[in-house]
Amino acid sequence: MASSKWVALNVMDWLVENPTLGPKELKRRIKEKYQVDVSYFKVWVGKEACLEQIQGSWVESFDRLFNFKAEVEKRCPGSLVEIDYKENKGKHQFSKLFVALKPCIDGFLQGCRPYLGIDSTFLLGKYRGQLAAATAIDGHNWMFPVAYGIFESEAAENWVWFLQKLKQAIGTPRGLALHTDAGIGLTKAVGIVFPKGVEHRECMMHMWKNMMKKFHGTAIDDNIWPAARAYDTIFYDKYMGKIKAVCPEAIKWLEQNHPHIWARSKFNGICKVDYINNNISESFNNKINPLKGLPVDELADKLRQMMMEKIEVRRRVAAKFEGTIIPSVIKELNAITRDLKGYIVKLSSSTEAEVSGSYKDGTAWRESVDLEANECSCNQWQIFGKPCTHALVVICSKRDKVEKYVNKYYSVQMFKAAYSHAIRPMPGKAKWTKGTQGFKLHPPNLKRPAGRPKTTRHKEGKPWGKKHKCKKCGRLGHRQSTCKENVLDEGQSEAGPSNNKRWLHKLYLLLFYNRSYTTQFTIVLQAKNLKYN
Repeated sequence: MASSKWVALNVMDWLVENPTLGPKELKRRIKEKYQVDVSYFKVWVGKEACLEQIQGSWVESFDRLFNFKAEVEKRCPGSLVEIDYKENKGKHQFSKLFVALKPCIDGFLQGCRPYLGIDSTFLLGKYRGQLAAATAIDGHNWMFPVAYGIFESEAAENWVWFLQKLKQAIGTPRGLALHTDAGIGLTKAVGIVFPKGVEHRECMMHMWKNMMKKFHGTAIDDNIWPAARAYDTIFYDKYMGKIKAVCPEAIKWLEQNHPHIWARSKFNGICKVDYINNNISESFNNKINPLKGLPVDELADKLRQMMMEKIEVRRRVAAKFEGTIIPSVIKELNAITRDLKGYIVKLSSSTEAEVSGSYKDGTAWRESVDLEANECSCNQWQIFGKPCTHALVVICSKRDKVEKYVNKYYSVQMFKAAYSHAIRPMPGKAKWTKGTQGFKLHPPNLKRPAGRPKTTRHKEGKPWGKKHKCKKCGRLGHRQSTCKENVLDEGQSEAGPSNNKRWLHKLYLLLFYNRSYTTQFTIVLQAKNLKYN
């Protein structure tokens, strides 16, 4: 019978190639190659023993972070790698880690829009914790990781430390927008570290889920999302007015609990990002999901390696671009121009015009366009940086080139600048430069909840999800079998029993097969003034 030691010996080649393989996959491979059916637990024990041989122990991984820091600073001068620790009973214990590689810092400042999605995801290793990240987007709308860090929990003090290091790395670029979820600790930290000069956006999806816990109805469902997506403040006020007319308490609740920006009409026109959800952070979390169970030094190095490879791949992509604007952007705008119908253009000058038309219900509308200022009264061009449909109609009527009116953040020049700085390769951990901290860094105190550790994220249930309806009382949230309501018929006193015909039918069928109890059953019904039809 196979033992965990046998498993550790035979899965080593697979784990050297891919240390993120799970016990389930390893169990399948063992069955396929050796025709041996090993229990899940033995595979898990063997995997952990094998990973400890390959990567070293979890306890030692924290002390090796100083070697990682020294090697990164040697290979990529100008990078910011900070390790925070606490003294506890004479021992130095790990507290926090922050990493911002110099090529990522320069790429963000020189080639990306001043927008950062900030979020964290839970780790799956022995000591758990949170992996935080600040993620930007380039002109191609591809995610661009700028910095990452590790700390124990999403407490405000940890987020303050992370954002302080982030500010030290990138400064405060003009028009910087920080997009966060509805977490209390992160929201508080942004106000402390970036009190002025930064636009704090809040994820619409998180805000809406919180709102649905307190307020319901078609007036909110039909208007809150259109209000968030509207570029024009007129339409924003229109949709919010419909909500206020039906439920003014919802508007007050929004103002008190979600004071940050979540609607496009409130965005600044500098960063040229119109995202109302923090999806860029969710994309990063999904990307690094297989790495979350690695020891901390291995995790930090794998993230660096992932960024190194991605920058090189996109540098080769950028080398093939020609022209002034990224080809995918031009292709997108050209596709829109082929479907422009029903617009009326009246020129005011060589660069200004009025564009009019009508909605599906026949209501007329009119917008003013200024090609020289790159502005339209609908406000979409100013926020997004790409010409809106009204501007495209005017540009096409003048037989002009679309690329002249696209913002510089979508230019080939800036895209190449974002990926012009390579992350230099590093040798294996055995050859890393030794740290000079002068002490041994110990892991934090192990805090693990009771039960089996979770390895997957259990997302909060959707507020619009299906709810069971009780067939007895008609209420939502429970079934008939667990209903505790005493439902009364008309004219029946509260002390009397309910006329539950379904219950009577089941009992009658049960007793029908035993004729000796049928007469007793009828007597019981008569005694309780009930009838079975």
